[in-house]
Amino acid sequence: MLRKQVEEAIEKPLEKALYIFRRYGHPFCLIFLETSQPIERDRLGIKLRKTDKLVEVDPSHHIIFLSLIGEREGGYKAAENILTQLENKFPDIVFHIGVACKNREEQEDIVTRIFYALSNAKDHDGNFVADDYGID
Repeated sequence: MLRKQVEEAIEKPLEKALYIFRRYGHPFCLIFLETSQPIERDRLGIKLRKTDKLVEVDPSHHIIFLSLIGEREGGYKAAENILTQLENKFPDIVFHIGVACKNREEQEDIVTRIFYALSNAKDHDGNFVADDYGID
């Protein structure tokens, strides 16, 4: 059920990102943020670049599109920076973050990849960032 909610929430921005990727070769990353307590999108207060986009799936699940970051290391570093911001603002809430990047045409579905990464993050106690390493 969560997957369907995610797919519906990110349908248009994902179509746009995939179009830009296929047309111009510009890679992108997705960050899947899950919180232990609901936080409305407006209260998150994450500092993003103007080219990035925050989409609220529900108050406990948010997706962040990072444009022009296609390497796993860059997406992972951005997710760590976001986690630091959130830990400082909400010290009593647990955050699990999954990161997946689209930089090759033959890669598996990116939605599958962010769910895989989030699952890896949830395998750890406390705040944690995990990427989609190992899915290929």
